[in-house]
Amino acid sequence: MGGRLAGAQPGADARHADPGFLHRLHARCGRDQRYVAAGDRRHRPPLPAPGRQDQLLRDRAAQCAQELVGRRLPVRVGSRVRRAGCPSRRSAALLQRSEVPVISATRLTVRHRRTTAVDSLDLDLGHGVHALLGPNGAGKSSLLRVLATAAAAVEGELKLLGRDPRRPAERLEIRRRLGYLPQTFGMFRGFTVRECVSYAAWLKDMPHRGATDAVERAVDHVGLTSRMDAKYRTLSGGMRRRVGIAQALVNNPQLLLLDEPTTGLDPAERDRLHALLRQLNATTTVVLATHLMEDVHACCDSAIVLCASRKVFLGSPQALREAGGYAAIVGDAPAENAR
Repeated sequence: MGGRLAGAQPGADARHADPGFLHRLHARCGRDQRYVAAGDRRHRPPLPAPGRQDQLLRDRAAQCAQELVGRRLPVRVGSRVRRAGCPSRRSAALLQRSEVPVISATRLTVRHRRTTAVDSLDLDLGHGVHALLGPNGAGKSSLLRVLATAAAAVEGELKLLGRDPRRPAERLEIRRRLGYLPQTFGMFRGFTVRECVSYAAWLKDMPHRGATDAVERAVDHVGLTSRMDAKYRTLSGGMRRRVGIAQALVNNPQLLLLDEPTTGLDPAERDRLHALLRQLNATTTVVLATHLMEDVHACCDSAIVLCASRKVFLGSPQALREAGGYAAIVGDAPAENAR
């Protein structure tokens, strides 16, 4: 499946009527047509080109693509974008019916230079909502980055959705099927909410057909329908966080990774997110990194506790309470609102 980046920016009416309007967003910032090569010649999400007055936009675009797609991506010049087909429904159904864990890690080790972030982790997770708990520096965000294929483990074996992320072709298939909200999320400040989520849909290689409806559903899930055409720069911190959740949901992922998604949300929006995750737990594997035990008790089927880079607990929230609670397991390591 291929597509050419158009050279003219659509008007507001045409933008909303045309499901392919995202392909022309680069014209907002310049006439050059640029793309990001995401580790494979077949997969080249577009990037807005920097104009003369904003030479820093290219670096910001690469940073956004790194957060949403996975790795730091070289920016090249080109006029054509070729896209591989999206994953078939048949393969997704086969994975759902099988007993193969969605996440399977064996002696997984993650290091940052000389610091070990995750040490010899063994983990098998299937469908459901799984809380990832631990004090600051325990390795939660580092583990989620590896699960999102944004970073690589230095040792051990990892299978995601039955595929090996070390193989480029399989890594691309994994990325099309997952949603990821990093701990620090940012998007182009001049984009509207609609354009932010649509851009994420393009990075995730969604087909044109149905993409517009998928964007609207994702925005509705986070309660931002009334702000669909508001600029990202005008949103509050909590609303920007909800845009990040929407972009993670837009491709209806089989694997959803959320790094502290309730940070900055008011109680009503936190309850909305809990209800949404409870709806997803039958068909989706959700890994939710949080400091709040309220999140665990509200929507999680299991809890994983990391401490000093190692897994120290895996079980149900009820078993966590019976073990004396989070504080009893990690000792003096603090957690917000943990009991």
